[in-house]
This record gives sequence, structure tokens and C-alpha cells, in this order.
Amino acid sequence: MAVHFSYQKKNFFRWISIGSIFCLLIFQFYALYSTYQGISDIINRSIDEAFTQSVKGYRSIAMQKFDESIELIINDEENKDPKEDFSNKEKLNYKGKDILIDDVMYKAMGLIISKDTINTFQLDSLFSAQLETRKLDIPFEIVIYESKKDSFFVPNDKTYSTPLKELDIRRNVQAFYENPMHLIFQKMWGFLVFSIILIGLIIFALVYQLRIITRQKKIEKVRQDFVDSMTHELKHPLQGALSLSEILENPSLGDNPELRKSVILKIKQNLYNLNQSLESILEKSYSENLQHSAHWERGNIIIIIEEILANFVLTSSKKIHFSTNFEVSQPLFYFDKTHLPNAIKNLIDNAIKYSSQDVYIEISVKEENQNLWISVRDKGIGIRPENLKSIFEKFYRVENKKYGFGLGLSYVKWVAELHQGSVNVESMYGKGSVFTLCIPLMENPLKDEKNTNS
Repeated sequence: MAVHFSYQKKNFFRWISIGSIFCLLIFQFYALYSTYQGISDIINRSIDEAFTQSVKGYRSIAMQKFDESIELIINDEENKDPKEDFSNKEKLNYKGKDILIDDVMYKAMGLIISKDTINTFQLDSLFSAQLETRKLDIPFEIVIYESKKDSFFVPNDKTYSTPLKELDIRRNVQAFYENPMHLIFQKMWGFLVFSIILIGLIIFALVYQLRIITRQKKIEKVRQDFVDSMTHELKHPLQGALSLSEILENPSLGDNPELRKSVILKIKQNLYNLNQSLESILEKSYSENLQHSAHWERGNIIIIIEEILANFVLTSSKKIHFSTNFEVSQPLFYFDKTHLPNAIKNLIDNAIKYSSQDVYIEISVKEENQNLWISVRDKGIGIRPENLKSIFEKFYRVENKKYGFGLGLSYVKWVAELHQGSVNVESMYGKGSVFTLCIPLMENPLKDEKNTNS
């Protein structure tokens, strides 16, 4: 109960961390978008200011062509005050309204320059110079409207524009330009690179946390399945031995030595099975942690396989039909005499377990391309295609395998890799399977190890 609560607590905090990472990711995208919008607004305002200065500059240049004097007459008899001097005032009062002197002069200048034709080249040059001063390299187009006559130019979705400016009393002007996205990215490239790196790290952390949670769930399920299987595998023979030992306490067995001997043999068999299960757990679970290279010895692989087959025939409760095919020039090879025979035993034991009462197994050993190929073929129930990719994983058990530790085939794979080889499987569900160990042939690995150590 405490273990389960600890797992739930860790899982809860992992989901909290995932939520925090996800919120950070959203905030980073929002910061990136806000930065983009902010720089975009600054650039658009700068373009607008550049165009405003260009129009003012054009009007000033146009005014220099005229030598006419300007006479400003404000006719307002009702509010006229002879003593009032407007020469030093910034504002005039006209019919109760304040009028800025600058606005009046601006209109007057517009009236004067309206008599001249517009020099569009000069206006373009002034605007280009203003943009260059602000380091704004963008293509643009200037459109001039006759006041109250022309219809306005309608830009497309990718075109931006400045506000409409009064060029003179008769004409207005407006500048159009494309989306200055490249300028925005130029100005925010440092922040953009930082954001991309940060977003990448956040996404990696998010995926990593999700994978950890998925893996933890899988490990929890495997752990529970392993405990259930171990409980069954160990309890069954132990319970059998205990039940049979109670029979031995019956005084009537003293008069029946044959029955007494049979009970004792069954107790021994149950204890043997219990011992085999315990050894299997120790051997297959801890070998890879205790041994990282093969203990090379030269031995006769054919004799070892024949001894394994003979032992299965004697001890198995099923009727087994073995057939062998040995194609080797000589049977002496270098291999680990503990683990390679155990791996072959595991393959044969699986073939027996998942076959009917009449078991047909073919063992073949051949020497080819400097490799030793050991195959175990059966006519059992086979393996479904969706399970093939996972059968060599530790603690993995296929659906039709109710009990067992899920260590046998992972151990076989470890033994193959210990010998610098590999293991593969071909199976057709309902017709059988063939497992093949491929072990590289070595002249004298003991000599190579000594040279390496020296």
C-alpha cells in the first residue's frame, strides 16, 4: 500500500511538472508573439514618421519656387478688436474657435504649391532618404489622390499603408509598402534564436516527462505481473510439497512402501521445481549485472546439445520427438560453457511448454560464413506478429502465456550478445516458431583477451 501511494505521489508531481512545462511553453510563444507585434508597431510608426517628414520636406522645397508675398486677412467684423495684435499670438480666435497659426500657414502653403505640378520622383527620393536614415529597407509605392475626386487605392492583404497625408490644398498622398516581416526578424533575431532554443528544450522536457510517465506505468504493470507470476510459480510446487508431506504423516503409509516412495518422489519433484524457479530468477536477472564478457572455453557443442536433449526426454511429462541436423566440420568451438547451454535449454523448454502433448522439435547446428548457427524449430502454437517485436524484452510475456517470469528470451538475447552474436525469431501463429542463435567463430578468444590485457 505504501509503495502504491509513493508511486501515485510521484506520478502526481510528474503531472504537475508537465503542466508547468506546458504553461511555460505557452508563455514563451506569447512572449515571442508580443515581441513580434511590438517591433512591428515600432517599424510601422517609424515608416509613418519617415513619410510625414518626406511630405513636409517636399512642401518646403516646392515653396522655395515661389517669390510671392502672402497677405493673410481674417475678416471677422463681429469679434474685431482694433487694439488686438495677432502678430505674437500662436492662436487666432475665429468665430469663437481657436485656430493655430501653424495650421493656417500650412493651408496657405498648400494653396500656393497647388499651382505647380507634382514632382513624384522628388517625393520618392525624399521618402527613400528618410527610410535609409532609419535603416528601413523596404519597397514602397506612393499614390497621389485628387481631393474629393479619386477613389482610394485598395491594398491587398500583404500590403501596409501610411495614413493619408495632405500634399497641397487639392491633393492628398499615401505610401504603400509590403509587410516588413524581414525587418522585424532582423531586429529580433537574437531573441528569436533564444526562443527557438528554449522552446526546443521545453518541448524536449515535455516529451521526456510524458515518456517517463508512460514508462513508469509500464514498469508498474510489469512489476505487478512479475509478482503475480512469481507468487504462482513458487507457491504451486511449495503447496504441493506441503500437501504431500501431510500424507507422509499418515501411519497407514508405513504398510505401503511403494506408495510412500511415490509420495517422496513427488515431494522431491516439487522441491526440484521450486529450486529451478529460484535458480532461474537468480541466473536470468543478475547474470548481466555480474558478467560482462564470456568465459571462453573450448568444448564440443554437439555433445552438450545431445546431453540437453536426453535430459529433457527423461524429465519432461510430455512425449517429445527430437530430430537433429549437425553440419559442422568439427564440433569443437570456443563459447561460454555456462550460459550458451542454458540459452539453448531455454529455447527448448519454451518449445516444449507451448506445444501439445506430442512435441516435435528440430535442432540444427551448422557452420557458415565464420558463424555458428544454432536453430530450435517447433510445431507449437507460435507467436502473434504484434508480439514478435517485444518477446526479447525483460519481463515481457505474451497474451497466451499466463505464468512465467518473462526472463527466458531476454536471457537468450543477453547470452547471444555476450558471445558478440545475435538471436532472431520467425514464427507463424498456430503453426510454430524457429529461434536461431548466431555466434561468431573465434580462433582463440583467450589469446586475444591476454593480448588486450597486456
